[in-house]
Amino acid sequence: MLTVVPANASGVKVRGRGPEVEPRWVRTASISEATEGLLVQVVGTITQPITPDPPYGTIIIIDDGSGPIRIFVCASTGIDVSHLAPGQRISVTGLSYQFIDYEVDPRFQSDIGRRED
Repeated sequence: MLTVVPANASGVKVRGRGPEVEPRWVRTASISEATEGLLVQVVGTITQPITPDPPYGTIIIIDDGSGPIRIFVCASTGIDVSHLAPGQRISVTGLSYQFIDYEVDPRFQSDIGRRED
């Protein structure tokens, strides 16, 4: 992922709005080089204890039956995962990313939701 940091606020100009980006639904085992950098949505069951990774964030492993994927919740997002536990089915929208292994990185609290289906 590339992060651009302007030298100062005057270097940023708003030039209107583009189309809203819709996430691409992907099976958990299909998060790979082919999806890297895309906004994706995965749905699966939390299969392991939720693991704090201080000071960076929290790791959640989910699987939809096709294979596990790591969900990395970066501490800087402020996303609260205290309501999540192994065995729960969740939907996660985020950026497909690779940090050693492939993962999905949610951006906002609304990117993680419990599923009852």
